[in-house]
Amino acid sequence: MKKLMPIFILFVILNILLPVSAQTGFQEVKLRSDLFNGAVVGKTVVPAGWQVYLNELTLNPESITWPNAIYVTAVSPDGSVTMKYLSQRRFQQHNVYMYGYTSQSEDDGYDSSNMLHTLNYRNAGGTCDYMVNVLYPDTYNSYISETPLTSADQAALNAYWQLYDNQYRNAFSGYAEVKGTEVSVAERLYRSGNNQTVVSAMVSGYELIMYTDANTYNDYINWDMNCIYAMQAPAAAFEQYRDIFDVFLQNTYTTREYAAMTDLHSTVLYNYFMALKNGEPTSETELSSSLDQATNRTIGTGDTYSAIEGWSDVIKDDNDYTTSSGSHIKLPTAFDHVYEGDDGTIYAGFGSYYPEGTTELFPTSVGSLW
Repeated sequence: MKKLMPIFILFVILNILLPVSAQTGFQEVKLRSDLFNGAVVGKTVVPAGWQVYLNELTLNPESITWPNAIYVTAVSPDGSVTMKYLSQRRFQQHNVYMYGYTSQSEDDGYDSSNMLHTLNYRNAGGTCDYMVNVLYPDTYNSYISETPLTSADQAALNAYWQLYDNQYRNAFSGYAEVKGTEVSVAERLYRSGNNQTVVSAMVSGYELIMYTDANTYNDYINWDMNCIYAMQAPAAAFEQYRDIFDVFLQNTYTTREYAAMTDLHSTVLYNYFMALKNGEPTSETELSSSLDQATNRTIGTGDTYSAIEGWSDVIKDDNDYTTSSGSHIKLPTAFDHVYEGDDGTIYAGFGSYYPEGTTELFPTSVGSLW
């Protein structure tokens, strides 16, 4: 496994007063799975002294089409501020139209006959409105505002949406009708009693029509919450903590190995489930062995995740830097220079700032945005 950067990352102040995040020592925390023998499934960066908790989600509530997800909570030392992350989750909304009769799947239910978490489709803005009450259910959360996308950001998002649209229209060409697709991102602010809350989301989905005959058809909306980030802080200090939240958002994610494992687990579980439904011979021992093999081939090989080209780059003005250890960190583009010391400490500054005994880092070349 690659050696990660030292646990403390120091942002140094020079000449001007920097945001609170620039005055804070940060710690990089490996996200280790209790379900998969302590394997690293992701990472996060939080202020030094904060506690990080990992909750692993599996089948029910998760769908068989994407059966693994992680839920990360970071808590400040005094407990007044929390930051949260949910990795990719997959849902389905299913409508049946039969000779004038209509039935619809439950909004936030579980279809045990198909092993799917059912949830009515919401775009990114609607997902923020929904998830703020899921993540922070003990407060009344009222909408304040939404962060607007720039024209360049919207153009980049539209380009990715076109790729997504082409992928699914080609995948179902010839035997089903893709009625529509959508990819959206949003960041919304809420008033939560004496606190304020921010939720950021990326959502993608497609609607599929399958006809049985002229009078009967199924309407499926298969969609993903690709990632959810949130923070709640006292209203009086909220803007100070927004800078810390940006660092958390830019540096918290699952590894590529975790996504690959989840994809393989989905295939193994789906094949086993269909064999059960069709009355074919099955073996729980073989199922367990197949899942273990998928785990060993992916997260069991170590964390080789390279630069995170996450959706946050669409609405966050930041650069990715590769350290000498091969790890990555994202910092706001406002910093003119970023340096790494011999001990792995990261420094960010302005103008002619150059700490002794350091090497200057330059933004990682990551190709296209997506």
